[in-house]
Amino acid sequence: MEGAGLRNNFELPTGKGKGVPQPPEKKESVDLQILAQLNKISEILAPTQNLQFYQVSDHIKVAQPTVLDANSNLYVREQVFERLGRNAPFLYCYNDGPGTWFVRASSDGNNFPEEYPIKQGESNTFTNVYELRHRTPTEGLNYRISEHELKQQTAVNAAEKIEIVSTDDTVHFTGAIVQFDQEKENLKGLSGNRFTIRGVNIQSVQPLKFNLIFWSTSGFNNTDLNVDSFIDFVTLDMSASPTFRINSAGQYYLNVGNLEILYEDLDVTRQLHISLQDLSAAPKNAGATGEVQIDIKMSPRL
Repeated sequence: MEGAGLRNNFELPTGKGKGVPQPPEKKESVDLQILAQLNKISEILAPTQNLQFYQVSDHIKVAQPTVLDANSNLYVREQVFERLGRNAPFLYCYNDGPGTWFVRASSDGNNFPEEYPIKQGESNTFTNVYELRHRTPTEGLNYRISEHELKQQTAVNAAEKIEIVSTDDTVHFTGAIVQFDQEKENLKGLSGNRFTIRGVNIQSVQPLKFNLIFWSTSGFNNTDLNVDSFIDFVTLDMSASPTFRINSAGQYYLNVGNLEILYEDLDVTRQLHISLQDLSAAPKNAGATGEVQIDIKMSPRL
């Protein structure tokens, strides 16, 4: 108890000298100072909460090839209002491909208009958006959605890629073709519907002169000028230089480069609609003696 009494009667020395204990500051005042600072920080940061905006960059994981009921759970949903607590005044939607992207936009979450198609490399702006619902027949389609306008960066990168579509000499252009007539083919397997054709390679058993003609639909040529789907053509002369053969035997080879033919499949089937026209007086033979094989080099375009 004596020790306790000493502690109770002990008085701290006063003064600021070295080694002289100082009375502790009141914890209350420190807490109030911290609270005041936090309040100031909160006031500074509070306005930034209004800067939150909607932005998504993703790809379609499951293809949906057919039109869906507007309320179908198979749609990918962008719940803008639920995330932001408000509608988006403008929502920019970018399709970086491959394929066509179908989007429904609602301003109230109840009424969804018909699907709006956005082609590869293109974009569309929706206004006063409460929610988006979207799908594509193409698995792996890349898309971006933002309240702020963006550049088509992904599409620009894709345009630097070269795709090669090839005919099969035992499947395509196997029939006989007389002078000025043509044989038509629809080549499948394109990554999109819009391309720039950069070059053509051809091998031919016969030294004939051809036109390779590009069409925008599977309807090809038509006497109705408003229906005809002609785009452009490349002349492939297998009877003149720079055509060549190996050891003066076998098939004839030719490459035509530096092309810039703007191709678009208006059927939206991701097919290349082409025909081969014989310009020579001699007919192109059917079967093995008239075989032709063509490679078409293309780059996706916006």
